[in-house]
Amino acid sequence: MNFLLTAMASLMMLASCEKDDRAITPANLPQASQALIEQHFGDLTISRVVKEYDDFTYDYDVYFTNGTKIEFSRSGDWKDIDCHGTKVPDGLVPAKILDYVKANYPSNVIVQITRDDRHLDVELDNDLDLVFNKSGNFVRIDY
Repeated sequence: MNFLLTAMASLMMLASCEKDDRAITPANLPQASQALIEQHFGDLTISRVVKEYDDFTYDYDVYFTNGTKIEFSRSGDWKDIDCHGTKVPDGLVPAKILDYVKANYPSNVIVQITRDDRHLDVELDNDLDLVFNKSGNFVRIDY
């Protein structure tokens, strides 16, 4: 019986922590996010901004009319920039990674960049995924 009550309580807690995404205005983004958008994507039109709740935290997804999507952390730092087939602005790519791509894939451009606590992943316009460590050193091709 005790197990059953514990299981039911756990399920109720999980149900109450379900995603509760909501649309917000660009003005409600963290200042760092607003500055990045203005500096690097100011010529694009935002179609919607979503504050996404998940796992006891939240982040922001910004969608542009041309298909570009940027995911920001709650502090306003970018986590993922997907330019939907067009070039990620050079100013958003660490110099060491940009130099590596230019030297080894001179006819390709970075169309997506994702960072987490350990790696930076870039996708090129030829669908090749490259993984770099936090210092910008090439680690591997991700198949």
